[in-house]
Amino acid sequence: MGTERALMHIKKAYILAIASGIIGILLTILSVLGIWNLGLDLYELLEVIIIFGLAFGISKKSRVCAIILFFYYIINKIIILFSNGSLVGLAIMVFFTIEYFQGIRGTIHYHKNLKLERINNENLS
Repeated sequence: MGTERALMHIKKAYILAIASGIIGILLTILSVLGIWNLGLDLYELLEVIIIFGLAFGISKKSRVCAIILFFYYIINKIIILFSNGSLVGLAIMVFFTIEYFQGIRGTIHYHKNLKLERINNENLS
């Protein structure tokens, strides 16, 4: 994977993480205000903060943040699936999971390509 493609996957991953965080904020507010009974409370905002933090880390090309977000998302969705047994939104979950995985690949390849560039520049000197 080239650097441009790696950067594209990184960008997609952190944009989706930001979108996920915004959705989390909106659903929490709707639930807390009683507009839509989802059983969410203000503690859900901690999850949103974690997601935004991981999105920031991914935007800075952090492999660790990309991996944590991927597994956090999968574990969270498994818990939701088992708690309510609904498969609503399964296609979206699969899409997010694939794109978060691509974000992992993007960060790994970005750093690999960066290291190769440094080695090539040192050999030219």
